Amino acid sequence: MSLTLLTMALGVFLAGIVNGATGLGFSIVAGAALALLLDAKTAVLLISVIVPILTSVQLLRHRAQVRHLRRILPLLGGGLLGVPLGTYLLAVLSGRAVALVLGAFTLLYVFTGFFKLRFRVTPRWEPLLAPLVGVSGGICNGAVGVSGPILASYLLALDMPASTFIFSLAVMFVVQSATRLVGLITLNQMTPALASLSLLLLPAGVLGILSGMWLQSRLPKQAFHRAVLLVLFAAGSSLIQRGLA
Repeated sequence: MSLTLLTMALGVFLAGIVNGATGLGFSIVAGAALALLLDAKTAVLLISVIVPILTSVQLLRHRAQVRHLRRILPLLGGGLLGVPLGTYLLAVLSGRAVALVLGAFTLLYVFTGFFKLRFRVTPRWEPLLAPLVGVSGGICNGAVGVSGPILASYLLALDMPASTFIFSLAVMFVVQSATRLVGLITLNQMTPALASLSLLLLPAGVLGILSGMWLQSRLPKQAFHRAVLLVLFAAGSSLIQRGLA
C-alpha cells in the first residue's frame, strides 16, 4: 500500500472521527484533506461514494428521532431541487475553481465555529426559509459536496435537541449525497477507478465515525472543536492558495 493511499485513509479516518463526535464535518475535513493530496475536483468526487454510507451510520444511531422527519420535509424538498444544479456545476467547473470554492466553504465553517455565530428562526419564518435553505444547501452539496455550514446553521437556529439535530442533518446528507451520486454517474463524472478508490477508503471512514461516537462523551468538547478548527483553517487556506495560483 502506497504512502499516498495511507495518508488519504488517515484523512478520511480523522474526518470520520469529527463526524462521529459532532454529527457533521465529514465532507469538509475529508474534502480538504484529500484535496491537499489530489486535484480538488477528484477529492470532491471521491467522497461522493463514501458520504451516503457513512451518514447512514448516524441515521441508524438516532433513528428514534424519526418522529421529527415531517418538520424537515420542506428543507429536504428544497435540497432535492438544488442538488442537480450543483452537480452540473461540478461537472463544468475546473479543478482550480473547485479548490477555491471548497477552500472558501472550509474557512466559512471555521469562521462560524470560532465566533459561534447563531441566529434564531421563529415558527412564523420557518415555512418560508426551509425550502430556500434546502435549495442553497443542495446546490453547495452538488457542487463541492459540502452543505454542512448552511444546513447546520439553519437547524441550530431552530433550537433543536442534539439528537434531533444530528438525525435531521443525517437525513439531509444521506438524501442529498445519494441524489448527487446518481447525478455524477449520469454525467459520466464517476469512473469505475474513482468508485473503487472510494470504496477502498470507506473502512477508514467507518472506523473513524465509530471512534468519534466513542470519544464523544470522553473528550473535552471545546478543546476538540478548537483543534479541528485549526486544522481546517490551515487546509482551507492552502486550498484557496492553490486555487489562486
